[in-house]
Amino acid sequence: MRVGKAVILAAGRGLRLHPYTLHTPKPMLRLAGLPLLEHLLRGLRDQGLSQALIITGYLEAEIRAYFGRGATLGLELFYQRQTRTQGTGAALLLARRFAGEEPFLSSWGDALADPADCLNLLNTFERQPCAGLLLLEKEDDPHRGAAIYLEGDRIVRLVEKPTPGTSTTCWNQSGLAIYSPALFACLEQVPLSERGELELTAGVQALATSGEVRGLPMRHARIHLTSPADIPAAEAALRRMPTR
Repeated sequence: MRVGKAVILAAGRGLRLHPYTLHTPKPMLRLAGLPLLEHLLRGLRDQGLSQALIITGYLEAEIRAYFGRGATLGLELFYQRQTRTQGTGAALLLARRFAGEEPFLSSWGDALADPADCLNLLNTFERQPCAGLLLLEKEDDPHRGAAIYLEGDRIVRLVEKPTPGTSTTCWNQSGLAIYSPALFACLEQVPLSERGELELTAGVQALATSGEVRGLPMRHARIHLTSPADIPAAEAALRRMPTR
């Protein structure tokens, strides 16, 4: 089955990117002349996706006003506002109705994978559908994201923001994945984290326990904005990507 729907998590405040995000939502920061979110949506369109739900929150009006229903992009866009920031898992739960019974692509709104990696993700899932397929980034110490432990290509354990130096894996979640609708039931059952958030990684861990969740290594570096220092490097990397 070819995936046709995407869910974009774009509700965060981007506090670590101040002052750039004081009046602009993080996914709307411009790189190479366009908002990062537009680069993301154009890439998904070029990979054959036709619909996207954007989970909004902080300064959501700017996102809605810029993209509308997606006519200029050739995508059908929908919006769902996250009224309380309770973690990425809570944000993704808002997409349950949109996804319906179909598998869907999930992406952070502030991250961008190389088109070749996105195509590989979609093609791999189409050949071998599963409960979840996560694009993985290789790092010396994945303490800033989620450490992913594998047996072969099967994901057996995820650790959200592990203590630096404690991970025995080099794999980190990239923010881009394909999930089956079974993830929603898992998210509803997991408890809140110590930070009081519903963590997406906890839901994926539950999904991995009950079904097959696999990891797919990235072949290229991704673009991800965390601090103001990332902006020049991200723009340079984006200009080197294939033109869309």
